[in-house]
Order: sequence, then structure tokens, then C-alpha cells
Amino acid sequence: MNKSKLISIFKTLSEAEVKEFGKFLEHTYRKTGSIYLLYSYLKKWYPEFPDKKIQKEYVEKRLFKNIENAERRLFDTKFSLSKSLKDFLIKKQLESSSSTKDFLFLEALKARKLNDSFFKEIEEIKKRWVREKVPGIDHLYEKYKLAEMYISHPYHSLMDQMPINQFDLLKLLDQYYFATKLYSTLGYHMSRNSVSETQEEDTYFIEDIIQYATSEEFQKVPQIQLLSKFADVILKDNFEDYSVLKNIFFEHLDIYTKYEKYDLYSLLNYCCLQNYQKELPNSTEELFELNRFATTHGLIIEDGYISSTVFRNIVIVGCLVDELEWAEQFIAEYKHYVQVEHQKDTVLICEASVAIGKNNFEEALKKIVSIKYQNPFIAAHARCIQLQCYYELPGYDELFISLTKSFAIFLNRVEIISEISKERLRDFIFLVKKIKKAKDKKESTSAISLQKLVKSKNSVNKKWLLQKAEELKKQ
Repeated sequence: MNKSKLISIFKTLSEAEVKEFGKFLEHTYRKTGSIYLLYSYLKKWYPEFPDKKIQKEYVEKRLFKNIENAERRLFDTKFSLSKSLKDFLIKKQLESSSSTKDFLFLEALKARKLNDSFFKEIEEIKKRWVREKVPGIDHLYEKYKLAEMYISHPYHSLMDQMPINQFDLLKLLDQYYFATKLYSTLGYHMSRNSVSETQEEDTYFIEDIIQYATSEEFQKVPQIQLLSKFADVILKDNFEDYSVLKNIFFEHLDIYTKYEKYDLYSLLNYCCLQNYQKELPNSTEELFELNRFATTHGLIIEDGYISSTVFRNIVIVGCLVDELEWAEQFIAEYKHYVQVEHQKDTVLICEASVAIGKNNFEEALKKIVSIKYQNPFIAAHARCIQLQCYYELPGYDELFISLTKSFAIFLNRVEIISEISKERLRDFIFLVKKIKKAKDKKESTSAISLQKLVKSKNSVNKKWLLQKAEELKKQ
């Protein structure tokens, strides 16, 4: 039974929910009945559910020992308990979704031909939405749905509480469609830039939507105003209006759900990172300030977790602007939010980054040695740090040469890392080799030529590479 849907869902319940589910069952079944009996048995072994204790044959003997055809009885009981658990979870979701309850209640009023109550309830819902300032792009759909329920009621033309026509309804639908289309397109674009993606890009009228979204009517909708500007700068690959995007987002922060805030923060981060890679003035400081704002406002946490990538990037940027104490404090305070399977390696790579910032190269190598290299992005980051340490420390020349070769092979083999990211990593390998040869007097390239070469490449760790080239000028 351990692999059954019933057990897998039961495992996700909190202790409070397990007790609440028991009370839920009491309203439908007798405590002496087989369904409540099975619930009590599972509750006993929650949350570990040892394999031996929930094997089908073992449960049959424990619960239905003296019952004929115990196998069938357990099957029917498990089915009924699963159905009750499903109903319980639906009830829980309804309790957390006031809009769903509102629409269901309106449907009930309409079915019972309580027409006056139906229209009065719509007015009450509208007033509550204004009072509570309901956030989220989905709320644009809820506005459309409420208007649609009004206009589809057979008596709507006799009522004057909510005058609306089909054209108004279409405008509400367009607002939701435009906002959702822009939001989804931006999410798709972000995913394609994060990992390797071979599928051809199809914009599906996104340019037309951006054009229409600039009209005065749509610019009155803050979600469309911001998302259309995001889409425009990202598709044009011009991020100089980052400050405008940031200000609109900060100004209207409360109209977004926590998930939308997370995604919009990620988009701002992406735009700021592009400016950093294009070496626009103050882009690194802007990136750090954005991360600090997002950390303070809880925007970096999604479903109770911080992704390994977001965590690492925040620390890396902190190190870039020499905010090493802030980076250390961030690691200590937020490391528990990283998912358990990625937590150790993520923390180690971040601590190694801070150690590099403090010129503590031996400490950085100690951190790197303990990493398991299961995540390709962390594996690439770790190899970069190793090359930096091997460059800085005496006695690592052979390991340095060996790693540049194995790192290149790794990049050729790994598929999930995007080609853009691979190219930046390959540039780093090429440049650190050139600087190392000049440092060891194995190549007569001048420091000035090296600086020009580094500036011409879009490499990772560019700031560090320029520092090393500058140091050669002083030798």
C-alpha cells in the first residue's frame, strides 16, 4: 500500500490536518465502521508508514481477520477512504479560496431562482473586492467571470445594480487575456534562457499584443502596463529602461500575488543581469539592491523554498559588490530555505564564493572538495572557483592545466546548461589560461593586451579576470 495514492496523499497532511480529517470522517461514518477503522490504523503509523505495517496482506489480517473475502473488503474500504480524503482536500481548498466559494454560492442562488439575492450578492462581492484590494492577474478573470454571470442571468436586463453590456464584457476578457498572454510568454522566455532549449520559438502574436497593450485603455491596467514593457524590452534585448520597470513594480507591488511577485522579481533580476553583462554603469549595484529589496520583502521565497540558483546568484552578486558580511549573513539566515537535496552543495559553493572574496583560497578549496557535483550548474560554478584557487596558490600548476581540459570536456557533454551560459564559461577557461601563461612568463602577451582581450569577451568572473590582468601590469 505504500505506493498507493491514498498513502502518498496521507503523507502530505500535517498533524493538525490528520486530526481534522478524522473529525471530517466522523460526520459521515461510524467510528466502528471499516472506513474509520482504516483511517485510525493509518493514523497510528503516520508519518513514517513502515513498509511492513502497511503491506496489503498485513493490513487485511489486522483489520479484517474474521471477514470473508478480506482482500475485497480492504479494496472497497481503501477506495472509500481515498474518496473521503479527496473531498476533505477540496473542502480545505474551498476554505482558502473565497472567490471560488462566491461563484459557487451565486450558482446556487441562480439555480434556486433567488434572483434578488443573486444580484445583491454580486454587488456585495464587488464592494468586498474593492475594500480588500484583491491581488493577482487571475483576479482580472474573476472580474470577467462576475460580469459574465451577471449578464448571462435571464433577468439581468430588468436589474440596474450593475449595468453592463457585451462590449464591456469583452473588454474585461481582453484585459485578462492580454495580461495572461504576456505573463506566460515572459515565463517561457525566461525558461529558455535558463536551460538548454532546442524547440523553435513561436511568439504567437505577442508583438501584436504588445502593440495593442500600449493603448490608453490597456495602460490603465497596471499588470498590462508592466508586463507589456517587460515583453518589449526582453524581445528587443534592450534593458536600459530597467529603472522604469523597477519603479512600476515597486509602486504596484500589492496588486500581485506572492507567486507573481516572485516571477516579476526574477524578470527584473534577468533584466538587471543583462545590463551587468553589457557592462552598463552601476548595473552590479542595481542588481545587489534589487536582491536586498527582494530578500527584505520575502520575494525570493516560493512555496516555502529558495531555489538553489536564486540563492547562489544572490551570494555571487553580494561578493561582486564586496558586501561579504551581508552575503555571509544571508547564507546563515536563509540556507534552511534551500531544498534538502540541494542544500549542502548550495551552501558549500556559496561559502566558497565568500572565501574567494576574502582571498582565503585554501578555505575555498576545502569547501569545493566536499561538493558532490550532482547539479550541473553548481558543478560548473565549482570548477570556476577551483581554477581561481589554482591560479592564486603555488604548486597547483598541473592541476590547473588538467582542470581546464576536463572543464571543457564537461561543457561539451552536459546538455541542460544553455549555449549562452556555456559560451561565457568557455570564455573564462580561455582567458584564465591566457592570464596564467602571462603570469608564469610562458607567453609574452602584455597586461594591456590581456585587459583588452578580457573586455572583449562576455566571460563569467570578468571582474576577477580584469583584476588579475591589472596585477600583471605591476609586476
